[in-house]
Amino acid sequence: MRPKLIKLTVLVAAIVLPLLALELAARVYVYATSDKDKGVPDHQLNFFAVSAFPWDYDEALGYRYTPGAHVTRLRISKGKPAFWNPIRINPLGNTDMAADDDAQADLKVLVFGDSYTANLAHGGTTWPDALERQLEERLGKSVNVLGFGRDAYGVVQMFDLAAYQVPRHAPDIVVFAVISDDFTRGRFWRRRATVQGEPRGFAMGRPGGVDVYHSVDARIVDPGITPKWCEAAIAHPDGDALLESLNDKFRTRRLEWSSRVNYFSPTTSFLANRLLRGDPLASFRRPSPIPRLKYSDYSTDAQTVDNIGRLNATNVPFYLFQICDPHEMRDNAFRMNDRKKALRRSLERMTGKTFADFVGDKALTTAPQREQWKRYYLLPHDPHPSGPGMEMFAQAVADWLLDHTINADGSLRR
Repeated sequence: MRPKLIKLTVLVAAIVLPLLALELAARVYVYATSDKDKGVPDHQLNFFAVSAFPWDYDEALGYRYTPGAHVTRLRISKGKPAFWNPIRINPLGNTDMAADDDAQADLKVLVFGDSYTANLAHGGTTWPDALERQLEERLGKSVNVLGFGRDAYGVVQMFDLAAYQVPRHAPDIVVFAVISDDFTRGRFWRRRATVQGEPRGFAMGRPGGVDVYHSVDARIVDPGITPKWCEAAIAHPDGDALLESLNDKFRTRRLEWSSRVNYFSPTTSFLANRLLRGDPLASFRRPSPIPRLKYSDYSTDAQTVDNIGRLNATNVPFYLFQICDPHEMRDNAFRMNDRKKALRRSLERMTGKTFADFVGDKALTTAPQREQWKRYYLLPHDPHPSGPGMEMFAQAVADWLLDHTINADGSLRR
């Protein structure tokens, strides 16, 4: 019996000891090559900074824009100011120009979407505003379009918001405008908190209080970011004290996560992380500001199923549109992996609706050739629609609605 035990012990040792040696080697290598003490190079200083947070925590909807908020936002690229813009939230808590809910309008449309619909870069002007104007001009009727775009929202949260807002506003038509990335975005929450005396705003993958170890900063904030300062900093960035402070804050946020790596962790294998997940530090990486869905069918999410049922109960017709980002416009095709395609098909099945696709030639209904795609976006620093891009999407949606659901006299086809 003893010889067998010895053989078994030797066999186990022959397997375990090399693995432990490899694990130790992996930890030493990762530590030696980590950037913990190297700082954040200037080319990685790419972020938005704001004078204040234009949103508040909402347990049901993730967050809500603060009605009446006026905020200055600055884009920093490679450590230098690239551009700035005002963010204006209207009295309804939206980013468009509609200051109120016009119950007397001949036609009322609600639009739900992500940052392509909210479009914070234009300081209170969105493509739903252009849609309202175009429909009024073509119908000769009064039209009220309310834009419920929320930056970083995915499909599931768009339907959360729609199930809440549609019964309250009683529109004639509801429009959902999504981009390819929206299909796999999960629910997230934003919340303000004071950490070591400093105001910070966090994006979280679960509701409730802020857990710094499971949250990420949504934006760098400093009340010194004013339009006047932004103009001066863009013209003369070198040596600006506030700009250096903003960059230092961003560096600190990045390095916070490097300091959380426990090289002596008895419960995490750096080697297994590398082999199975492609990243030896996978267990320590900061969470994504936008969680990703693990499933491929929206019917597995009870809340989305309930939301669709609540929308159907209102008897308000709603329509699904997929709009394109700059690269999709250039390529004349959506960039969709298998999970996104499966989720899109499941939404069509659950709603009984078919997506109208606006990409490339299908989006440029009367605009110049697709080769001029860059002019429709705020490139190179921002992929969201430019002024011409907002007009393009508004016209594509208006054309579709007039072709499929709105009669020339403004009445609806049922």
